[in-house]
Amino acid sequence: MNRIQKRSFKFISLPALAFAMSVGLVTSQAQDVAETPKAEKTSKMKWKRSLAAGLTLAKGNSDTALVTANGLASSKWDKNELSLGVDVARGENSGTLNTETLSGHVQYNRLISERVYGMLRTEALHDSIADVELRLTISPGVGYYLIKQEKRNLSFELGPSFVYDKLGGSETSYMALRVGERFETEISERARLW
Repeated sequence: MNRIQKRSFKFISLPALAFAMSVGLVTSQAQDVAETPKAEKTSKMKWKRSLAAGLTLAKGNSDTALVTANGLASSKWDKNELSLGVDVARGENSGTLNTETLSGHVQYNRLISERVYGMLRTEALHDSIADVELRLTISPGVGYYLIKQEKRNLSFELGPSFVYDKLGGSETSYMALRVGERFETEISERARLW
């Protein structure tokens, strides 16, 4: 169809060309409107990623050092939200190890309305100082956005949790209540505070 239009433009007058172009624009807009529902159903995941690192040194009565790092990736598409995170910390006090943790989470939210969502969160923790080989927490629940803006969000979450602990060589599991909140604001295009 485009080949025919290009060939026919060579032989028509300027007013006819302008009319043909405006009809082409209207036609393409109509096609975009007709294809919008398909585009919404197959919209791609767009990821926001952040990395943070910290170093704390203190000299005096005791010599302490603490190194921390964390990474966070989140995506929102259609009525879905996905968040992945990892945190690492290692510290010493006068040459003795006093902090050594590794933790991570995966959380999936499904919007029920503009502000209410159902969620499932899985967390894992290893803390060698507290002798926690593994703490695995699975938490379904419901959440509510108190603030939901393009660059600022505040949400609260509530639900039961199943916790599995491998602590000091023994294994236990139990139920718990999870209450959570998350605040995030975009300071600039490349900086966020949470």
